[in-house]
Amino acid sequence: MMTAVDGRIDCAMTEQLPGVQEYYSMLDSLAAPSRVSGRVTAQLEMARPGTFEPQDAALGHESFSRNAGADGYEIVIDTRGTLLWDEPDASERPLLIVTSECVSRDYLAYLGGLHISWIACGKERVDLARACEILASAFGVERMAVVGGGHINTALLAAGQALARRQGRQLVLTYRRRGSRRGLPQRVVRARQRRGI
Repeated sequence: MMTAVDGRIDCAMTEQLPGVQEYYSMLDSLAAPSRVSGRVTAQLEMARPGTFEPQDAALGHESFSRNAGADGYEIVIDTRGTLLWDEPDASERPLLIVTSECVSRDYLAYLGGLHISWIACGKERVDLARACEILASAFGVERMAVVGGGHINTALLAAGQALARRQGRQLVLTYRRRGSRRGLPQRVVRARQRRGI
């Protein structure tokens, strides 16, 4: 983990520290083909500007849709379903959006129109333990690296008791400092370029 002395991980100065590229090399060496980010990290680094404005009722029950199959996914936790996305690029890991059951039906239709897979579980907030069960059983995710910020890392740690009981599954927690384009997926680079970062 690269961090400022005051503990911040969202700090432009960290890209100037020696060892930045080693972070990405180490992340690749973990053999975790799926990566998990929270809404804040995804909004800063991957999503299009703006937010989705729902016009439809909430889904109200657990469901999922596998719109793309792959060895690994770019998993984003977006509780209410507000992030906007570009058309998927076939050369990248496909997006898989995890929401709560509060997500609007039209947001899920929006994702489906972009061929983006999704999971909706948890009444008011995402049930991370259940999401991991669905990720394993329906999407074949056995190993994932958490590359978001403090919110998603803390939420997954809080769900750790249930996750630890999953026989044969591993959860690798890492911190990615923000601010550098080196070693980043093209989706992140494009999003940063749109924002002038």
